[in-house]
Amino acid sequence: MRNIIFIGVMTLGISQAYSQSIPLSSYCNENFGFCIFYPSETFDQETILNEDKGTLLYSSKHQCELNITGHANTSSWTIEDLYYFYFEKKLTDSPQNQLLDLKMSLSNCTVESIIDGEKIYFEAFLEDGFFITIHLKVPLSLKENYYKNLRNSIGIANTPVEE
Repeated sequence: MRNIIFIGVMTLGISQAYSQSIPLSSYCNENFGFCIFYPSETFDQETILNEDKGTLLYSSKHQCELNITGHANTSSWTIEDLYYFYFEKKLTDSPQNQLLDLKMSLSNCTVESIIDGEKIYFEAFLEDGFFITIHLKVPLSLKENYYKNLRNSIGIANTPVEE
């Protein structure tokens, strides 16, 4: 049995009525032992990334992007290292870029920010020997409610890794 952990449950709360009323699709990555669940009707294009590290989903209707990747942690990065790698320079590149929210634990980091005119939701999960990242990019022109509902409808589950 798999446990589905909705990202919103861990960090920002989830509307159960919303999450149960929408059809979900999934992308599973056996190399890194995870599945991601996302709203089927939102993302209409998918690109599998090199070496099956993850997938890039795109919504042509809303210009939203969801990037899910797994990476071997050969450099023994900490969760703080991942935050600085993905955000430190971007947040200082332009005065319009803003950090809205940051939560960190030993194995998880969530970031909400505005970078280059897009609302960004980022989450990193640090596992033994690898890490998983999730980037959600939504244009600022979309309503805040749309962003929150979309963010809260994305979930991740561990899957057994074949030895």
